[in-house]
Amino acid sequence: MAKGKRGLKASGTALVQYRGPISAKIQMGSEVSRTTLKSTGPCNSNSAQFVEVYATTAGVTSNSEWSNIAPLWREYRVLGLRLEYQPAYDSGGYTGSQRLQGLGAMASYHGPAPAWQGAVTGSSTSNTWQMQGARPFHMGKVLVMEWRMNDVEEAQFFPTSTSTVVGGIYGTISGLTASTYYGSSYITWLVEFKGRV
Repeated sequence: MAKGKRGLKASGTALVQYRGPISAKIQMGSEVSRTTLKSTGPCNSNSAQFVEVYATTAGVTSNSEWSNIAPLWREYRVLGLRLEYQPAYDSGGYTGSQRLQGLGAMASYHGPAPAWQGAVTGSSTSNTWQMQGARPFHMGKVLVMEWRMNDVEEAQFFPTSTSTVVGGIYGTISGLTASTYYGSSYITWLVEFKGRV
């Protein structure tokens, strides 16, 4: 495989991988534009004492800047995304640190979202751990994960009027205190647009 410009790897004429940084300077052109979009949100446990954290390629369309940028272009694709979890508390050594004893797993994935997304149960953490590339996830520690475009299907452009999932990052933790704020997730998408309107 030949390495192309700005972290792109090509096989023949088809672009199949992105290996560059997730965060990049805005590159605006008349034919193609590349920009970084960001979002953040709280990580709260639900009434059943679970936390579910995820970022998908489709999630970029909910970014507050999307409505300003997307109408300028016909198509887009996500070259990469980064999810950083920042705890609201240290991992121990203070009153209330027992709230951080929950352990789980976080993994990047390609293709559709995990079947259990949105319906977290006691088995979700075990299922997440079995995903390829999974890492242990502790609510008292910073965890950063990245996903990069990795095949021909993910490399195709989609209409900016659609919200398409081709991969993402997913994490689950069980055994927490119910209905409690534990930290925040910070998500960064590197998006490429083409077809100026």
